[in-house]
Amino acid sequence: MIDPEELVLSQLSFFEPMTKGQLIFDMDANELKQLGDFDLEQLEIVLTRLESMGKIKRIKGSEDTFLRINPRTQTWWQRFLRKFF
Repeated sequence: MIDPEELVLSQLSFFEPMTKGQLIFDMDANELKQLGDFDLEQLEIVLTRLESMGKIKRIKGSEDTFLRINPRTQTWWQRFLRKFF
């Protein structure tokens, strides 16, 4: 079984922000079939969870875009809080 979070992270770029439509369009059809019922609502849940974990960044605009964050760009304080809390 494929983890939806890993699938979304594998599609996101470190350099070019992507919309939800671009994310779904770039996903492999076979992997989407293995997920079963994966729609925009579930994609939003996964994106919100990844954003709260600090793995992606939401860029607000006319249409929200998402950018993957390099874990090394986090401050020492963020790394400390993630490790101990």
